[in-house]
Amino acid sequence: MSKTQITIKRKPREAIEKMTRRFKKAVIETGLLQELREREFFDKPSVKKRKKSLRAEVRRQKEARLKSRFEEKNVNSLKYS
Repeated sequence: MSKTQITIKRKPREAIEKMTRRFKKAVIETGLLQELREREFFDKPSVKKRKKSLRAEVRRQKEARLKSRFEEKNVNSLKYS
């Protein structure tokens, strides 16, 4: 677990709701919640490797999809010029 300690001091006349929102934002920014979710269950190294490769494949597919859309837009704009 990371050695991150989050402290939020209440500002004068600050509502509790606003203070909890600042705390929630700080927790998200530090990545503490994400780390806790990842550590909730043990993943074997082979499972981690498989998940990593799947995420990379999805990322590559998304980039290819966006690239093809961008190229289609450029081709279409050239047709009407």
